[in-house]
Amino acid sequence: MKNYFKSILDLSARMAELAAEVRLMRQANLEQFRALTRVYEVLSETLEATKTHSNKLTEYLLFDQRSKIESKMKKEEEEQARGGTKYDGLF
Repeated sequence: MKNYFKSILDLSARMAELAAEVRLMRQANLEQFRALTRVYEVLSETLEATKTHSNKLTEYLLFDQRSKIESKMKKEEEEQARGGTKYDGLF
């Protein structure tokens, strides 16, 4: 009978140890989840900033390209208004 109670006490102690380990594991998992959530938030913010930067860069490049084309067309119009183009002597 003495061994029976000792076994029960040993099992109870082991169950308490396991319960403590489970609590620690849950806490660690919660901390990992929080860290991963923060990483996700930072990556989302970075992606959004990259999209914004990319859109602004695209707008600038399109504006720059349009400005170059408009400038070239204006020069050609001025040359035609003066009576010739840079291609007149080629043919």
